Amino acid sequence: MSRGRGDQRFQSNMKNWIIPVKIAISVLILTFLAIRAVKENQFAALVDSPRYWPWLAAGVLACLAAHVVATYRWYLLSRSLALSLTFYDAMRIGLIGVFFGIVAFGVVGTDALRAYYVARQSPGRRTDAVATVFIDRVVGLLTMFLAAFLGLFFGALAAQQDSVTGTLAAIRYICWFAGGAFAAGLVGLVLALAAPSLKRFAWFHRMETFPLVGPLLRRLVRVMKLYRGQLGKLGIGFVLSAGVNLCYVAAIYFVARFVSIQHPTLGDHLTIAPISMVANAVPLPGGIGGMEAALDLLYQTYAKNLHQPQIGVVVAFVFRLLLLSVAALGAAAWFTLPARQREELRHARAPESPSSHENDPPHAVD
Repeated sequence: MSRGRGDQRFQSNMKNWIIPVKIAISVLILTFLAIRAVKENQFAALVDSPRYWPWLAAGVLACLAAHVVATYRWYLLSRSLALSLTFYDAMRIGLIGVFFGIVAFGVVGTDALRAYYVARQSPGRRTDAVATVFIDRVVGLLTMFLAAFLGLFFGALAAQQDSVTGTLAAIRYICWFAGGAFAAGLVGLVLALAAPSLKRFAWFHRMETFPLVGPLLRRLVRVMKLYRGQLGKLGIGFVLSAGVNLCYVAAIYFVARFVSIQHPTLGDHLTIAPISMVANAVPLPGGIGGMEAALDLLYQTYAKNLHQPQIGVVVAFVFRLLLLSVAALGAAAWFTLPARQREELRHARAPESPSSHENDPPHAVD
């Protein structure tokens, strides 16, 4: 018993340290980028150069459109399992999740909040609620990896050059890595969808008895059973995810046009934006720091090739402000909730979906 309590105490201490360490890393990255941007007169150039404010407004609308499309994807995947969820509630809880994820530094993220809310709205459907969030995240990540890989065929990366800079070569390797991650993830998704059919084999039952793999495998089979008959909805989910990526491409491109009259082309941003959004998925608070560093590196590379001024840090900071504008809508949605509901959601955690839920009541699927 004492050892078990000691392990729990150690894990609790680790969790208490993880968030401050992540915040410190993000602050260090942003400080480093800001100092270098000041030395390169990036902020001074932004103040002195003419700006076309409609491009900034277009960037805000593109970021908001990305969130709306991503929320509709989750709503569609939830409704395909006949869960009790309206699009209005999906938008509201999604915006609050963005607010928590960026402003509250990931204490309660969008995924946990979504799963908790749907499970509360549909009693006895905890596994189904977690399944919607899990599949939504998988579809989003796979599409993001694919978009980063396709960046190989756009802009400067597509140019056949006799000599390639080390940074440009590194970006190509990142794109190929993203393509490999997409292929591996897609194969894993197909195998997971086939997992329920493998239960008839003895070796599969033996795997279910393994200490760590077994519970996860049983949970995966349970989740995949729900979506095997919803392949069409999964396909639509991938199409919507492509729309989300295009919205972010447009948003970053609009910011670049707002910041400077000299900027990488729209084709270049088909490479720049997906890679930067992959960096935004790095487990830092709200992705802050990773995306900014990636945008700075990418803009350095394209500016070096296209003889353009350095604007990467400024574009990254302005784009982050656009993302914060979406979080501001989440703040408004949060503070208009009743006090009791705010207290309940503040302590929300993603519901567990143990294999013991095999006795959950049956349900109809659209």
